[in-house]
Order: sequence, then structure tokens, then C-alpha cells
Amino acid sequence: MKTYDSADIRNVVLLGQGGSGKTLLAESMLFKTGATTRRGEPSEGTSTIDASPEEIKRKMSLNLGFAPIEWDGHKINVLDAPGFADFVGDAEAALFAADMAIIVVNAGAGVEPDTERLYDMVVRAEKPAFFLVNQMDKDQADYQAAVSSVRDRLSNRAVPFFLPIGAGGDHKGLVDVVAGKAFVDAGKGDTQEADVPADLQDQLTEIRSALAEAAAESDDALLEKYLEEGELSAEEISRGLREGVRSGTAYPILAGSAETQVGLDRLLSFIVEWGPSPLDAPQPKALREGQEDATPLEGRIDGPPVAYVFKTYFDERLGEYSVLRAYSGKLTPGDYYNPRKQSATRLGAMYSLRGKERIDLEGLVCGDIAATPRIKNTSTGDTISSKEQRVVIEPHRISEPVHTVAVVATGRGDGEKVAGGFSRLQEFDPTFRVTVDSALRQTLISGMGDQHIDVQIERLKNRSKVEVETKRPRIAYRETIQGRVEDVQGKYKKQTGGRGQYGDVHLKLEPMPRGGGLEFVNAIVGGVIPTKFIPAVEKGVRETTGRGVLVGYPVVDVKTTLHFGSYHDVDSSENAFKMAGTMAFKEGFMQCTPILLEPIMKLQVIVPEEYTGDIMGDMSSRRGRIQGMEQHGKRQIVRAEAPEGELFGYVASLRSMTQGRGHFAVELSHYDEVPREVLGKLVETLKQEMEAAKS
Repeated sequence: MKTYDSADIRNVVLLGQGGSGKTLLAESMLFKTGATTRRGEPSEGTSTIDASPEEIKRKMSLNLGFAPIEWDGHKINVLDAPGFADFVGDAEAALFAADMAIIVVNAGAGVEPDTERLYDMVVRAEKPAFFLVNQMDKDQADYQAAVSSVRDRLSNRAVPFFLPIGAGGDHKGLVDVVAGKAFVDAGKGDTQEADVPADLQDQLTEIRSALAEAAAESDDALLEKYLEEGELSAEEISRGLREGVRSGTAYPILAGSAETQVGLDRLLSFIVEWGPSPLDAPQPKALREGQEDATPLEGRIDGPPVAYVFKTYFDERLGEYSVLRAYSGKLTPGDYYNPRKQSATRLGAMYSLRGKERIDLEGLVCGDIAATPRIKNTSTGDTISSKEQRVVIEPHRISEPVHTVAVVATGRGDGEKVAGGFSRLQEFDPTFRVTVDSALRQTLISGMGDQHIDVQIERLKNRSKVEVETKRPRIAYRETIQGRVEDVQGKYKKQTGGRGQYGDVHLKLEPMPRGGGLEFVNAIVGGVIPTKFIPAVEKGVRETTGRGVLVGYPVVDVKTTLHFGSYHDVDSSENAFKMAGTMAFKEGFMQCTPILLEPIMKLQVIVPEEYTGDIMGDMSSRRGRIQGMEQHGKRQIVRAEAPEGELFGYVASLRSMTQGRGHFAVELSHYDEVPREVLGKLVETLKQEMEAAKS
């Protein structure tokens, strides 16, 4: 593939709910432009883009796919993002690297649950977007209903730019509303100009009026003329709409069919004509050496080389590689600098990816996207620049995992292999996390949902050849006290015929404020315990707090005062006083009304307004508390707090309650006391779990 000028590059990400035909659209683009000799069929497992073993098995997109094509003297880097919510990480990365988005909408179903989430991502990223009403060839296709759902549920700034001619088996072309021309199918994705059908004339006139309003809203001078004269010229409408699309005040709605490819040439031309080039697109914020605040990067063709690693990938055949988006200058194989890691690095050969195919490139010009063998000491979110011009691009937003399970190796001795294998997978997917919790003797993996976890386990099996089973994770409870004891004795006395063991301590225990930690106070006077033995007492106390007393969880927020004791000139030792300290602390702890503290999580749940009652009722059943609500576009943000132990499986529950239209973020807020009515039964359950974990 030849090297294109920056002005002739278009970077577009395809977003859409699973089943909207997004990947088939990318496959049709590849075939139409001659990039492939056959069109891949995702539903049959023959997709060029969905080529990993897990994708072929499931017949769905699980990874970010790449489909660079050439059209009308331009290079279009098509990024096909997974549509299922569990794999949102790749959609976030692709949206950051792209300069515009095409949100694919099912002509029969209209706006679906994940369409709403993807649209929110586009708005948050401040990227231009088009809506494509796809599958106009299907019997249930209803363009007007799909348009209404986009305008009602997403944005009333969305305006039809294309009108379909016919639907279902009669779908045979489209009307370009802006140009006022019709184009009918000529076969193989081509169209030819024709007269606008009579039955669409009134609709065309009505929509052109709406387009004039949308154009006027994007420019103050046009708005003033429109208010005075009531109309704009075709050239003014086009100019105003282009500014509106670029600034995000207008969202074109297009129509077509990935299956029959009717109107595909018009879609490709629309991307070239209406989509921003990398030189026109908004630039990411970056921090330059010596600056305190990040400002938009000044991307220049002749500027210093700056590129951003937005994806790190593994392919069974190609191996590991980093995917870069260049924002300034030109990068070729050689030495560079990673200012985020403050280390020198080196770039290898550059190539475009098309499924499993590598297409060699001479270099990476400003605005282009390319892959290179994985860059040493560099990960997703890092910037590559010259050592002389150090620039750090602000990393893109990465969703935090919301679903956690414990995993156990089924094979004897495979524990380390499992943890290591998952750690490797974590490098390629920032929304996947692995944590080895030594205190609770469990390995935890976290992701965006059940399917995300299932896919990662399958990848582990395929690549590391180990099997695991999942379990409900143990919660990191804490133990503390509510009461106090003024004096509790711990005496360790042992005589075995030779030198004996003797240690005698008296402790005072009292609660600290929440978050106060652990405090040990030496209040010994008069030398009743020699100074050399006091650190041993403290060691015994602190080791006990680490192991716990009530159930086996760490103790927090307790003040321990050593105030009296006795010793033996011959038999006393550090070990004896350590044991005495342990005995006294355990005894005193149980006299001080011990309680459990549970982690309380802070949730932000975004749902359509009609589901807020269900969310509040469900949260109450989980011992949760609603903290407040606020409007978020056409949805509600419900803020709540709930115990972590009550939130297992909340991802699936929320999707069920909201028909897939709700999503949430969660983070640790604080620890709070387990209610009395729950404590007794919970302690018995946790004791059984601890015993099972030790066996």
C-alpha cells in the first residue's frame, strides 16, 4: 500500500450493537474496494476481520479489527470495534484513535441498548459521528422508525442525509438529500444517478428544510440570514452542515445494506467527502516537557515525530504487536523515546493490518495508523516521541472492571502458571485485571461481565494449556472492636526440665476512630518488663492483628497499650513475651465486642428514567443506600452505596432489569460495620470458607 498524504487519510471507527451488521459492513468495504477477493461472512466464521479462534467459535467480534482500504484517492483506516458491552475496552481505544465514528443501527430494531452506550462514548470523546441505518434489505426494515428512535433516544440533532428507495426486497437505492439527487443500485456496490421517485419528493422537501435549520445552527452568520430570509442556498446548506458535522452539532443519518451492498459506493464517498482528515480533526491533549497543564497537541506533517500506542495485541500467527496512531511528523524504524516511561525505545518495521494479513509500509505519516512488532518497555497508553521533543499524550479513558470472580487451577501445581498466564492477557486488555490475594489465598480476575471473563479463560486455555474453574470471590472483610478492656493478662509459662519459657504481659485494648489504623503504646514503668522484651510483645500483637481473631481477617482501628507484666531472670525470652502478647490480645479482643467491617462500594448506575424505581428497589434488597440522582441526557444517573458482598452478579442483574440498557461503574468507598442482624450468620459462613481455603 502506498504512502498517503495526511490530508487524504480518513480514520473511522465502526460502532454498533452486536447483530447490527457492523462487521459485515467492514467486510463489504474490503471486498468492494478490492482489498479482498471474497467477502468474509462473520455468521459463517469466514470473516477476514474476526479471525481469532475465540471469534470464529462464537461468530462475533471480540477484538478490535483493522480494515485499511483505498477509495477515490484516499486511504480509509476502518476500525471495527466489538459491539458487545463486555468488550468496551477496544471500542474506547478505537474511538480515541479514530477521527470520526459510524454508529450502525439495525433498520428493524432501531436504537438498541448498546447503541445508547456507544453514543454516550462518542459524545464524551467529542468526535464527529454518522448514523448508518443498516439492513434496509430485511423484511422488517423501517427507516422512519429507526430515524425516530435515533432522534428520540439519542439526539434530535440527528438529521437524515440519505433517504432509502424502497425497503426489504424492494430496496434499490437512496436519495442524497443534501445534493437533491437519487442513486439506484447498479450492482456490486455501485450506483447510478436517477430521478428522485415521486413518492419521496414531499419527504425530500421536508427534510431539506430541516437540513437548512441544522446548517444555520452551526454558524451565526447563516443563522442570522436564515431568520431574516427563511431559506439558505444549496451551497450555504452544505457549508453549514459540514461545520455542524465537524463540531458535533449535526449527526447525519445515512441508509444502506451491508448484505446487498446497495449504496455502498455512496457511503464510501460520504466518508471521504464529509469525514475530517487528521489535519482537520480535534487533536488529543498532551503535556510537553516543562509544562504543568496539558493542551491540544499541534499535529504537523513536518513536525517532530509523536505517536500514541492505543492497542497492544497478540495474534497466534503474527505474534505480539503495538498499534500506533501518529499525531505529528513521520515515524520510521529506528530509535525513539517513551517519555511516560522515561526510557529509550526502538520501533521495528511498520505495517498495516488487515485481519491476519500484514501490509508493509515505508513509515507512519502524521494521521496514519500502523502496527509494529511489540515495542519494548512500552504498553497501551504510552507515547512515542523523539528524545529531543518529549511529549506525553493524555491516555484515553479505560473503563474499570465491574465483575470479579476467583479462579482455581484444576491441575495440580498449575497455580503459578494460571496467575502468570492471566497476567500476560492483562497486558493486551486494560479492562481485564488479575490480582493475587495472598491474605485470602485466592487469585481474582476482573472484567466487564460474564462473557468477558469466559473469553479470557478460553484464551488462557488455548495459550497456556491450563484449566481453571471459577468461584465466588471471598470479600476482604476487616475485624475491629466496639468496646474496651482495661486489663487483660497473657501469661506464657512452660517448664520442660531444662530452661523454661516465661512471659507475662497485661494489655489495655480500646477502639480507634474508623481509619485510625493500629497503635501500640509502651506504658511500662519501673522495669517490670525489661526493655529488650517489649518489641517482642509488639510483634506478637501485630502478627495477631494480621491473622485476625474473630474469623481470620486483618484487625484494624485498635489501640493496644502494654501497661504491666512480669519476667523471670532465667526463663524469660523474646519468644515467650511474643507468645504472651498474642495470648493477651486474643483474649482481650474477644472481650471488646468484636465486629466485622465490610467494604462499601460506591456505584454510579446510568439507566433510562423508567427503570429508576427498579434500580432503587433492587439496591434496597442488597442493603444499599441511594445517595442521589441526576439527569444525564435522556437517562438518569443513580448514585448509591452498597456492600461489596451483596454486589456479586450485579452486571447480569442490571442488564436483566433494564433490558440491557443500564450500565454502571463501581469503586471502593469505605469500610462500615456489618449490621448485627447479619453478623452472626456471616461469621459462621466465613469461618467455614476460611477452613476450606486452608485445606
